Amino acid sequence: MPRFEYLVPQSISQMTKHLAEYGEDAKVIAGGQSLLVLINQGLVSPGVLVSLNEVAGLDQIVHDDSKGLEIGAAVTQTQIATSALIREKYMGLAQAAEKVGSVHVRNLGTVGGNVCHADPGADSPPALLALQASVKAVSRRGERIILAWGARP
Repeated sequence: MPRFEYLVPQSISQMTKHLAEYGEDAKVIAGGQSLLVLINQGLVSPGVLVSLNEVAGLDQIVHDDSKGLEIGAAVTQTQIATSALIREKYMGLAQAAEKVGSVHVRNLGTVGGNVCHADPGADSPPALLALQASVKAVSRRGERIILAWGARP
């Protein structure tokens, strides 16, 4: 396996700073279920991996009646599949998460990775599309909302 630097930011601000500093040489990692396969196959060779696992708030599922459901990028498929909140209000999403890979993959694999990897066979994106989900993308330049179904916010 190639060598790379592994950074573990504690905040979104630190994370975006690392990503801006290392640019295209950096890849974001949380569960690593897709990225590590690509690295092992030699298809990508980042010099830096920036972990989401300690970034405050990215491992949380929050629901507000006025804002709806917010799922952090580091939330695992198992967390989604077993969340009482999601099972009650968004059963299709919980069912999609139950179908992702094996138990091992669900325990480590994240919704952020599942969406960002853009595998045509991924289970989460169709459920998120059906729910008219949006993604909050954050960088050093700020943040923006990307609607999954292509409409403008």
